[in-house]
Amino acid sequence: MTKFHRIIIPLLAISLVVQVSSVGVAAQEAPWISYPSANITQYGVYHFRKSFDLEMMPEKLIVHISADNRYNLFVNGKRVGYGPAKGDLKTYKYDIIDIAPFLKTGKNLLAALVYNGGKDKPMAFISVQTAFMLRTEDPELNWLNTDSSWKVLKNKAYRVISYKELIFTEPWFKGFYACGGGDEVFAEKYPWGWELPEFNDNSWVAAEKLVFDGEPPWNLVPRNISFMDNHKEQPARIRRVSGVDIPIGSWDGKSKLSIPPHTKATILIDFDVLTMGYPELTVSGGKNGRVKIKYAEALYEKVDLKAHRDSVNEKTMYGVWDIFHPDGKNEITFRPLWKRAFRYIQLVIETKTEPLDIISFENEYSGYPYPKMSTFTSSDNQLNEIHEMCLQTLRMCSGETYYDTPFYEQLSYGGDNRPIAAISTYNSTDDRLLREVMRLYPQSENNETGLNQPIHRILISIWEAGH
Repeated sequence: MTKFHRIIIPLLAISLVVQVSSVGVAAQEAPWISYPSANITQYGVYHFRKSFDLEMMPEKLIVHISADNRYNLFVNGKRVGYGPAKGDLKTYKYDIIDIAPFLKTGKNLLAALVYNGGKDKPMAFISVQTAFMLRTEDPELNWLNTDSSWKVLKNKAYRVISYKELIFTEPWFKGFYACGGGDEVFAEKYPWGWELPEFNDNSWVAAEKLVFDGEPPWNLVPRNISFMDNHKEQPARIRRVSGVDIPIGSWDGKSKLSIPPHTKATILIDFDVLTMGYPELTVSGGKNGRVKIKYAEALYEKVDLKAHRDSVNEKTMYGVWDIFHPDGKNEITFRPLWKRAFRYIQLVIETKTEPLDIISFENEYSGYPYPKMSTFTSSDNQLNEIHEMCLQTLRMCSGETYYDTPFYEQLSYGGDNRPIAAISTYNSTDDRLLREVMRLYPQSENNETGLNQPIHRILISIWEAGH
């Protein structure tokens, strides 16, 4: 048997097994809800709340949760999960979370931020309509399940920065971008504290229970990969400043930066390595001001020509962006709805009559949490550096599927996945992401993706050619 056949036969076996295992997955009853009279496919950000009292603390309280497009779940003000993992409508994922550690005796709150990216959503999201679902495994607690007792608010603070704006407002590259629109948030319209039990939701409306002609369009299956890593990362340094007296040099995002009134300032922040996740900018003051948060892998010599990754002098910052409009309150935090990829972040800050204080800036990393199982040590330090660089590349190409790129597409391609799969299995004992990607290949023969050449047919063709 050739080396070629030793590789192909296991892949073919895996493909056929996962194809068979995906057949006949039964639709599960789920209490889907939405915002009444919402446009079911357009961009929108919604908040759901369910208050309840507990006389005794349960040892466990397992909930199943899912949303279209995405959710963030809070229990008593603490973010305890976000998802669901990517999938298609035949195998739409739900997450299983034990919320008991976050509960207390007396008044409690379940809260969820649910958003639909609309036509500007990340291309990897497969969607039907805005919807949210939560149910418990304990039948005695089914009064927690999503129904019209949940309250909901449409958040009018958000505006999508469309693909068209991101690419054509300041043309900067000739490639393909598919990671979703940016977020523009007006803080004065934001319901700050909505995820806390003491928030007054008397003006909110009852959620609408969704009723379908037949089975719901989402055939739910449990999440079959790990939850994403969510450790905190701090910036390394400030590389470039204009318009304000802020020193260039080391900065960990924890010391305050002050921008005077009537100022336009630009601050270029360097994380030293390419990373991805949810950057969180906490500010005070700055009423009627504006902060544009731009993300890039590297700076540019000119349009469509990147400079050396370490170079910033006389280089141009191009990339996608978010915009935050502070309202003058103390310590409010901007966090994008979907993950960003970057090494450099540029803040373009415009203040009016009030100064703006940047209280902190950090990133919540979001990527597949590979366990560190392999080791590599060489007497040649250059090889050690190359090995670490390759592992970082693996991490940046791994989320809820393997990625082609974290910055431009976050899509899962068969050709890209082959080397990523090999590297991940060489370096980790966790093969769940590989199994999920392999399962999605035969699953992709449907109208949602438009693909008509499943991996098992490709592998059979290769096998026959090899003979």
